[in-house]
Amino acid sequence: MFEQLRLLARRLPDSAPAVPGRTVATGHRRRRSAYIARWALLVAFPLGFLAAGFAEAACEKSRRISHRDAECLSAEWNNRGVFKKNSYRVRNMCPDYGKVVAKVDLKMARDRTLHLNDGSARTGRTGHRIGSISCCPDIGDLCNRSDAVTAEGCVARFKRSSSAALTCAGASAVPAISGDDYRCTVTALCKRDPRLTGGLIEWRRTSVTVDYTGMGEVRNCDGRLKNMPCGAGLSVGDAVARDGSGWSLLFSVTLPGPQPEIVRVDYATSDGTAMAGVDYVATRGTLTFAPRETSKTVTVEVIHDERPEHSKRMHLTLSNPRGAPIFHATAMGTIFDLPVYRSQRWLSGFARAVAGALVDRLGGRLTANDSVSRVAPGGHRIRLTATPADAGREHVANGDLTRHPENGPASGAGVREMSGRAFLLDSSFLFATGNPDDANGRWSGWGEAASMRFGQGDGGGDGFIGLVGADYERGRLLSGVAVSRSGAEGGGASDGVYGLRATLDSVHPYARLALSDELSVWSALGFGTGDLALNDGFGSAGPVPPRHAEIGFEMAAVGMRGALLSPEETDGFALSVKSDAYLTRITSEAVEAEGSRLRLLLEGAHGFALGPDRRLTLSMEAGLRHEGGDGAAGTGVATGGALRYAAPDLDVAAEIENDDSRGAAPGPWQASVSVLHEPRAAERGVRVSVSPSWEVQWGGKARPEHRFGIQGTLPLGPD
Repeated sequence: MFEQLRLLARRLPDSAPAVPGRTVATGHRRRRSAYIARWALLVAFPLGFLAAGFAEAACEKSRRISHRDAECLSAEWNNRGVFKKNSYRVRNMCPDYGKVVAKVDLKMARDRTLHLNDGSARTGRTGHRIGSISCCPDIGDLCNRSDAVTAEGCVARFKRSSSAALTCAGASAVPAISGDDYRCTVTALCKRDPRLTGGLIEWRRTSVTVDYTGMGEVRNCDGRLKNMPCGAGLSVGDAVARDGSGWSLLFSVTLPGPQPEIVRVDYATSDGTAMAGVDYVATRGTLTFAPRETSKTVTVEVIHDERPEHSKRMHLTLSNPRGAPIFHATAMGTIFDLPVYRSQRWLSGFARAVAGALVDRLGGRLTANDSVSRVAPGGHRIRLTATPADAGREHVANGDLTRHPENGPASGAGVREMSGRAFLLDSSFLFATGNPDDANGRWSGWGEAASMRFGQGDGGGDGFIGLVGADYERGRLLSGVAVSRSGAEGGGASDGVYGLRATLDSVHPYARLALSDELSVWSALGFGTGDLALNDGFGSAGPVPPRHAEIGFEMAAVGMRGALLSPEETDGFALSVKSDAYLTRITSEAVEAEGSRLRLLLEGAHGFALGPDRRLTLSMEAGLRHEGGDGAAGTGVATGGALRYAAPDLDVAAEIENDDSRGAAPGPWQASVSVLHEPRAAERGVRVSVSPSWEVQWGGKARPEHRFGIQGTLPLGPD
């Protein structure tokens, strides 16, 4: 090859014809320029061949498609002979479908690669013989239109060129090829126009069949995919109404603009889940638009009944247009019972809160190594048996890191007053007698009460839960039963139009098996009934009394706890792992809601002795939780920490925690601090103390709490 280049360079002229008026020096400069050009040619040709070699590798010969078999590539060439330039001409025949890459096969030389992005013809000349021209499927978008019109290609084209892709999700497509017609049927979940749904956010599954090249004309018209401008004819919008006397569905029928002549269109109602004569009055007729009139209203009267039920739907359809085409022919009318419409989400949150509180408290009872009888009204502990002065030391030494009400206000979210129950919330008691290792075993009676909060806005509420249980423990087995009462109220909109209130009584058999000194497993069931009150607030004729529906509750829960490190092995540091899970279902006459939770936690604590009867305890908790079911789903992280200083006359506790229970945005951090000061007193007697505390939810307002507690030491112990 280099020999051929050298011969070619020698053929370059060494001189040029003389020009009048030029000197001999000019000819010398020309000979020098020709000399430089020869060497530049020797360097440029190898670089050109090297670049062509890289381009060649991108279109393998085994994958090339002849121009005769590639409908999107037009190619022709002319080999004129050895000493003449050969010419070629190529063109992209499918520019609307994508890019075509052509490869010109040259004899005794590297092939040429041409990227055809539009429909313009590309021509070229070469001194080498042209063997063939092929299409490169591994470089270009297509060689045939069927390469682009696939399910993936249709979806990609929809997302790239259609404005509807901005308000639609979950797009899928089915290609259809018939002769020269290349079409796509696109299906997606599209967001409706809130102006036509009464302000509700709704999504509709819709489909449209359109030419592949016309995908840019597809629009989201109120939740429907259309390959034409929205509002290009008569349209009817959806309507929403309450199930109440005096309420009606108001369907708006519109024209896109003033018309010079009279426009008429017929309309008629049809059943969906709502039945004519039962839920609404059947209506039909004809609308007449005068010249320059663009809007009419069809009124459908709602029939009221007293039954709480799900939303019901019917349809209004336009037909037989005269003077203008129909663009949007069918609209949906939704009749809903307002409290029940939102009660499924509220009931789901209530069931989750109850089940979570039950699992936390039953699990705390079944995993705690606590046999000290006590009474703790309002979170302040009264010991009923003699215990070591440093109760925190025994608490940590046993590896029990579960937060108990006797830890004071820092153990929970604080008291929220509901109907005078503030004193009982966060209270607990335990009476235990006997020894589980003896032949008679140990009998225990216990109880707890606490506040609970769930959800936000009209899907949330404030409530309480109280449990009383009795169990028997002998050897490695513990079994018992507990009864609980819980309640909540909420679900009210900001204007107080409606509200929900629920009470629930349930029974919970439970059992625990200690597989070893470090590992135990437990299970619990729950069955209960209650009442759900639905309060409309007012109706079209005045105040409406609350409506009641019976609710049922079922729950199943399992859990385990294992000690990884004991204080004896690590000089005061305890580490354990805890896991629990529950399934719950709550039902009423109108709705049914299910929920579940799976949680895995790692807990650690370390106690530091600071002197006689003085101790500092640091505990931390971190884990994962996953929730599923109605109303909420996701995986989140739960973290927290607590610091407590205990002395005979002073008890200070600080706690911070975060619970991202939905796996979406980070959950709020909550911090609380409590200080309890008790003057030194005799061994026996009654002491009065005041315990103020503050809880701060970051991003919100601080909520102060002031507790008044009575704490006493009674002569019931062996000392």
